[in-house]
Amino acid sequence: MSALGFDQDILAAFNRLLREVVFAVAELDLWVKDEDETTTTLYQAAQDTAAAVSTTAGAIAVQAGDDPAALGPLRGQLAACQSAIDAVEEHERERRAAWQNLPADDPQKANKPPEDVNRYRLRGLASAMGSLLSWLHSPVGRSFQRRTYFLTGQAGAGKTHLLLDATGRALDAGRPAVFLAGARFGQSDLWASITDQLGLEPVGADILLHAMDAAGEAASASGSRFVIFVDALNETTPADFWPVHLPALRAAIAPYPHVALAVSCRDTYEDLVLEGTEGSRYIRRAHPGFAEREVEATQKYFAHFKLTAPRLPLLTPEFTLPLFLRLYCESLSQTGAVPLPDGHQGRVAIFERYLTAKITTVARCLRPGATSTYEVDASRSQADRVLNGLLDELSRTGRESMSTAAAESVTRTALGEASGDATKILGLFQEEGVLTRERLYLGDDQYGEGVRIVFQAFADFLLLKRRLAVSGDPIADPAVKTWLAKDSSWGVREAATVLFPEVYGVELPDFLGIKLGAEPKQSAGQAAWNRHQRARQLHLSLITNLPYRDSQAISQRTVDLLNAAQRYMLRGEFYRMLFTLAPQPANRLNGDGLHRYLLGMRMPQRDSDFGFATYRELSEGYSPAARLARWAAAGPYPAYQPEVIELASIPLCWLLSSPNRFMRDWVTKALVQLLRGHLDVMRASALRPLLDRR
Repeated sequence: MSALGFDQDILAAFNRLLREVVFAVAELDLWVKDEDETTTTLYQAAQDTAAAVSTTAGAIAVQAGDDPAALGPLRGQLAACQSAIDAVEEHERERRAAWQNLPADDPQKANKPPEDVNRYRLRGLASAMGSLLSWLHSPVGRSFQRRTYFLTGQAGAGKTHLLLDATGRALDAGRPAVFLAGARFGQSDLWASITDQLGLEPVGADILLHAMDAAGEAASASGSRFVIFVDALNETTPADFWPVHLPALRAAIAPYPHVALAVSCRDTYEDLVLEGTEGSRYIRRAHPGFAEREVEATQKYFAHFKLTAPRLPLLTPEFTLPLFLRLYCESLSQTGAVPLPDGHQGRVAIFERYLTAKITTVARCLRPGATSTYEVDASRSQADRVLNGLLDELSRTGRESMSTAAAESVTRTALGEASGDATKILGLFQEEGVLTRERLYLGDDQYGEGVRIVFQAFADFLLLKRRLAVSGDPIADPAVKTWLAKDSSWGVREAATVLFPEVYGVELPDFLGIKLGAEPKQSAGQAAWNRHQRARQLHLSLITNLPYRDSQAISQRTVDLLNAAQRYMLRGEFYRMLFTLAPQPANRLNGDGLHRYLLGMRMPQRDSDFGFATYRELSEGYSPAARLARWAAAGPYPAYQPEVIELASIPLCWLLSSPNRFMRDWVTKALVQLLRGHLDVMRASALRPLLDRR
């Protein structure tokens, strides 16, 4: 984010890399005395291309307003110089090899190729150029050269905090920046929405962008970029706002070289926001949350909330999300002496426990002097009615927020005779982190103070739960089916893929009557293609959300749907899901299931499938395999059930079959830590053949 704003520290790092290349060229001075013509030509080419690099690098004085193509000649010369160095090194290798292959009695054997006195300097130059090229191709370097950035991530990953922090850092460094909330955009004019958030009169795009461009240019001697941060595009209503207005916003900013754009969006909404080739216009990154630090983060959060350590590796992606981890710990710490769950818990149970804890806390704060269970229950009933009333209104309007005035009106209606407590209860829900109050777009070209539920996945769950609660029989209610199929948000449907199997024992595609068939032929028409895409998205969403279910809710029908969806999944995605579920004892798709699946393949097939799909899994820090390996390496876990240790070990042992030596070494060390104190159990388990083979 700092690079996008052309921060001076980033500029200094780039200039330092340039100087190191220039210095390495100055040190080169290749010696070609008494060499043959080919060698002399190759050395001269390396010298000439290096001189060109030095001339270009030494003349570069990058300004914030420069065209991204300005560094194109430098990149081309760096590549040409590296090719020339590679040609020299290859020629030297061939000379040495030819000399070594000469017969001992060959007269030329006496003419041993001289030790290459230039090799050290060539490698020094190659190293300096490699560092510069790596930086230019890194996310920081690419952001430094371009002016558009697209941040995605799961709900609660910390996208909003990151953009707010980036805005604050920019202002602290003297770089201009503004933070705009996606929830405050809507059907009105794009630029009217922006000026409204900035507290300005609707001056129009040209005047506003001219002012931003001038502010960016004046920020430092080399200029800066005025960064427009737009957070949470997925919170904008209507949902089709950004596919039209995001390209228009980007295009409007493009002529102003000192203005940059950074936007964030929930990952499941990314395809709804970016249409066609729009995604290629941005530096695109995914927010990792606590990924690669999840073991440390979990330990710190549990210690902060004074909770005992979990007895199951928390591998579901949600535990890499700061907001979810806090929600999980708060729900356990506020429910009295409730013991930490021994096994995996699905989203429904976690959200239910969190909801109960928050309603109880609000009820106690509402009546702090209550001395009887009757008074406490009455307060809890009031808090419950208020939340249900708010959810009913959100469901009715099809929005994720409402005005503060509407929220207060709904609350007063829900409380009836106790309507005097409306403001207090809303304030308590806000203090407890269930609701947030902020300036939002309220529809019909209106902006104002609004209320929404903080954690979007939790909001989706609450909206779904409440809509089902007002139906006498949700499974037999055609209105529920119509609402889920046509009127609910995509996030609510994601929540339904988890809740319906757990609560009603039916998979969502079966409930909606949506089947995943073969891809239609082009002659079938657009309607058939749209139906297929809808079915495909629903099934893939179901598979993606399997880790968030209770283990018992994964049935044979679930497995059948997984098998049907495999043709539309990357093999890496398929195995990542199985790795996530591996340590869960009661799950059909746990480590034992993975073990049976892989044993059912012949070795060549398994190597080409599992081997290729998982070859780089430990290099991907966010992958379930990497999370599992990091958790194992932090062992041992003597208090864990042996079955959990065994199931967690199975996918790691299968990774020992990889041709990736780095992976095998890391997994071996992780298994050593994990299996301490459990080896007797392991020797009698399904792991024995794999351990013996190792």
